[in-house]
Amino acid sequence: MTWQDDRDGQPRAMDEQLRHALGGDPHEAFDHDALVAGVKQRAARIHRRRAATATVAAVVVVPALAASGWVLGNRMLGDGAHVDVSVATQTAEPTPAPGPDDSSATTEVPEEETGSEDSSEQQTEAADTPPWQPTPPPEPVEPDDVAGTPNLVDVPDPRPVDIGLLDRLGAPQSELSSPLLMPLQRFMAAGSGSGGVEPHSGRSWMYFARGNEIDQDSVDIQVTAWDDSSAALAAIRDGGTGLGTVWVDDDNMPSVPEPLPWPGHDDADHLLVGREETYGGRAPHHSGGALVRQGDYLVGVTVTAAPGDGGIQTLDEAVEAAAEIAQKTADNLAWLDPERANG
Repeated sequence: MTWQDDRDGQPRAMDEQLRHALGGDPHEAFDHDALVAGVKQRAARIHRRRAATATVAAVVVVPALAASGWVLGNRMLGDGAHVDVSVATQTAEPTPAPGPDDSSATTEVPEEETGSEDSSEQQTEAADTPPWQPTPPPEPVEPDDVAGTPNLVDVPDPRPVDIGLLDRLGAPQSELSSPLLMPLQRFMAAGSGSGGVEPHSGRSWMYFARGNEIDQDSVDIQVTAWDDSSAALAAIRDGGTGLGTVWVDDDNMPSVPEPLPWPGHDDADHLLVGREETYGGRAPHHSGGALVRQGDYLVGVTVTAAPGDGGIQTLDEAVEAAAEIAQKTADNLAWLDPERANG
């Protein structure tokens, strides 16, 4: 006899089974109306919160699988190349002060019509979540379970959500926590020497849709923590001198890319690069790389667009997507780790 049977061994009715599962007397009548009303009320509340925190999705972009160890041919952008990038940022419209004739209108409108309840929920939700992470990011398919060099500090998970490209690729295929990370995947590699400045902690995620196919979009998000992140990014700009990593081309030979303009972020804390990559007779791939300094952290995002993968196709789109994901990741870091991610 199972919990689905009554005391006489006969199958219980659906009402009795539901009452039993919810901890009630199986012989009492099950109140369907109360259950449905409760579910609808909860769903409406969740819908309002999600609507209040929805962000603008990114332009669909393109990456590649450097972290899988593939050797890809790269062709750097020529001199004078220009990529226009516009990155979505959170802005708040100023609330105009009420005029002398507005007092009666604002005081006489019923609370239900002013939407004060929804406004209060929106403010609470915004205060309780990072700016670009209203819901938790998806768990990786293969979580980091490798016992390697430990991080000095715990690096939070600042990945943004509601990004078109990331949503299309789904959950990241892999995650890694280690100080032995490149500041920017695909564009950089470990230096041949030793003793260079390296991050003391790091965490990375790699997004791609399927298998080991070369012609598919991918996104690499790298978050590295440094004793002096400002000096580290300055050294990266100067070609990697003094660092444990160097800029490389398709032959893993030192090759420093030309920085691209980043509208609104023409400062020492932002760096944008891009290049076209070829694989023998295959159609070229396009990779965009973005670095953002946020306090003690450097956020590095590489987006690679593969031909015919259904996503974005151009270098401009790859660079723009990398810039958006990197900036939003940095914004989330400032919220998640205010002690180390500000300043």
